[in-house]
Amino acid sequence: MSKVSFGKWVIVLSLFLSSCGSSDVDYDNVNDVIDNCISSEPVENADLIDPCTGCNRDTLRNTPSKKIDNLNVYLEISGSMKGYMPKQTGRSTGFQKQMASLFSWFVTSTEAKGKKFYGIKDDQTTLEFESKDDVASKISRAEFEFGKTTTLPDLVEKIIRKNGQEDVSVIVSDFLYSPPNVLNLEGTLNVRLREMFLKRPEMALSVYAFKSDYSGKFYTVTNKVINNCCNDKRPYYVWVLGKQPLVSKIDKLIAEKMTFEEELHIGKKYGNIKGEILAHSGRDEFSTWQRKSDCPNIITEAKNISKEEKLIYTISLDLSKLPKQHQNLEYLKSNLRVSSSNSKSNITNIYTYKDFESKLTKEDVVLAKKYTHFVEIETSSVDVPNKTTLNLELQNSLPIWVENWNTESDETDAERNGKTVLLKRVISGIQEAHENETLFSYPYIITASAL
Repeated sequence: MSKVSFGKWVIVLSLFLSSCGSSDVDYDNVNDVIDNCISSEPVENADLIDPCTGCNRDTLRNTPSKKIDNLNVYLEISGSMKGYMPKQTGRSTGFQKQMASLFSWFVTSTEAKGKKFYGIKDDQTTLEFESKDDVASKISRAEFEFGKTTTLPDLVEKIIRKNGQEDVSVIVSDFLYSPPNVLNLEGTLNVRLREMFLKRPEMALSVYAFKSDYSGKFYTVTNKVINNCCNDKRPYYVWVLGKQPLVSKIDKLIAEKMTFEEELHIGKKYGNIKGEILAHSGRDEFSTWQRKSDCPNIITEAKNISKEEKLIYTISLDLSKLPKQHQNLEYLKSNLRVSSSNSKSNITNIYTYKDFESKLTKEDVVLAKKYTHFVEIETSSVDVPNKTTLNLELQNSLPIWVENWNTESDETDAERNGKTVLLKRVISGIQEAHENETLFSYPYIITASAL
């Protein structure tokens, strides 16, 4: 055997790896993560190589943070938006308070080469804001000439077309769909939105849902006018569009400065996230497996992984940098999967740190504080030669609040009470452009012999 130095890491390899023509580097008859990544040649940036798998540690790479070229903020000022901004002396709606504040934060706290604020109505965009004071005051005093209507798909498409590669666009709207042809309520709404985002696969979307008191005329999906609406608080939304790293800058601002009801993120990926198999906590007390020394993602000498016995273990994950939508326990229970080509594995439970704390052994107390979530897994029926490579993967799906805020008709008080007509069709069309995407993965290995 010879040793090849990868910076501070040393990986032991056989001298004749390249000559034998085999891709099974560790000679266990299974092609896996280790086989795919370990090389007998020195590599650049060796400090970014995982010594356990030989793979790049993507989460450790520091890429320069780009500045937003242009922040373009669009406020819809069609007729349906007037109820959020009624001209009443001495009283402001929740919308006026929240959005006047948000627009001011955009001016003072967002790093961008250029910032422009627009009003959009009747499918036309007009520059409405001229100064820092103008941004907040026009919303607070509702100093707009409100239009009649804005066609939802056209509004989104025009803004996407204008969005440059390093730009971020923000849309503030109730996102009500009022097609000119009342016989075509659904039409190709979700199809059009899906196609828009398929053409821009690099574009991420964050949606923040708010509710506000509303006073005035309300326009239903069939363009019926409801006077003196509404007794309930009406939903409205802030959409943030652009490349993921740039959108994340606006996400951070909104998360820190604003109080919103719900959030949604589409087209975002988080790569490999930090985690490790707990050596002591959350395991079957009768099992004899060991975690490989200095390799927190490898279980070695796992003798009990036959059809008759189950290997029970817990993986800790740090999801603190993900949006709250993807940290939500119910979301994780519905969308986190464990996959393997040659074993049967299933997730039996997922815990937050608070829920898992009582299960911690004294050996893991300090270590566990680095992590936010704990995933309990059972593995059995591993094919010969008793080794398997697995992946914990989080799939993208719509959160349950989209269904709860959706209504298929808003003609009656009961139907429109706190809901947005056809909201699910709007969002699901965009979601379909990112169908079956994996948001993050955590690879790990179980083997019946020491690696």
